Amino acid sequence: MPAPVSATAPTAPSAPTPEPDEEKEQSIPLPFPQRAVKS
Repeated sequence: MPAPVSATAPTAPSAPTPEPDEEKEQSIPLPFPQRAVKS
């Protein structure tokens, strides 16, 4: 598993992926608890 991840890290698709992932993670924890409670 560490082999494919390391090969994708230096690639371009891996660079833009961590950026949106971090932004989505921060926006998910907030609406997540609120949506789960409302649901």
